[in-house]
Amino acid sequence: MELVPGVRAPRLGRLLAVVTGVIAAGVGALGIAAVSADGDFPASAVADYAVDHYAAGSSGGQCITFAESIVNATYRENGMDHGFPEGAGAAGYYGIYAAAGAQLVGEAGPGGYASALAGSQRGDIVQLSPLAPARSQTPWFDDGTGHQHTAILLGPYGGATRVVDSNWEEDQKVRIHPLADVIAQASRFGLELAVWQFGIADGAPATA
Repeated sequence: MELVPGVRAPRLGRLLAVVTGVIAAGVGALGIAAVSADGDFPASAVADYAVDHYAAGSSGGQCITFAESIVNATYRENGMDHGFPEGAGAAGYYGIYAAAGAQLVGEAGPGGYASALAGSQRGDIVQLSPLAPARSQTPWFDDGTGHQHTAILLGPYGGATRVVDSNWEEDQKVRIHPLADVIAQASRFGLELAVWQFGIADGAPATA
């Protein structure tokens, strides 16, 4: 099966990322112990790993566990250990990413998706939830509607942007499809959208 086409961003070397005080404060408010996540790699490496190691149609499992496994593997590929806090239910669908050291790139409810995605890039992770992210301390499985989803961006936000994800059609298979599909689902069901980033934004200077 064909892997995802697309231009890969050049590796920028090992850069140093620091989890911001804002994220740390948010994690503390949720009562979650933060996981060290000094991702000294370009954020696009997350998408690169998914493209290089998963063919469309291969088994990927649930959407959120697929994305988490890709993030963890990207850290390992760059010589670092990384994990998500045990028990997504305790951290919340939204809180699990903050606790794992991701930086929040954008978030919005219906009508604000474009602005939330404006600063996104290849490798960022998009989450949909029927709950307002900042208040979501409930389990990451929602109230039974089944409308939550997690996907990895294959490019910066735009009309032609695609995502790689798993279980889009509830068959635990990896797919490549337009970001527009994800946005349409968010709009249809009035979902909240959050964008997370691991590593360093490509082209950003190292942080001392």
